[in-house]
Amino acid sequence: MKGSNVLTFIVGALAGASIAMLFAPQSGKDTRKKIKGAMEDEYHKIAAKVCRGQQELADKIEEKINGKK
Repeated sequence: MKGSNVLTFIVGALAGASIAMLFAPQSGKDTRKKIKGAMEDEYHKIAAKVCRGQQELADKIEEKINGKK
């Protein structure tokens, strides 16, 4: 349940930021560049969290296999 709320918040924040940029007084090219940059930043943050989670899970599995707590 908690992960679902976090994902909902992230999607909402990205949608809000994207809409705000679309109404900003600048060229479409600049706006698209900003949106792309923001999306790439978020992608890298999420990918890093996923990698950390995978590593933590692998460590827990290894501990279980080796009989450590």
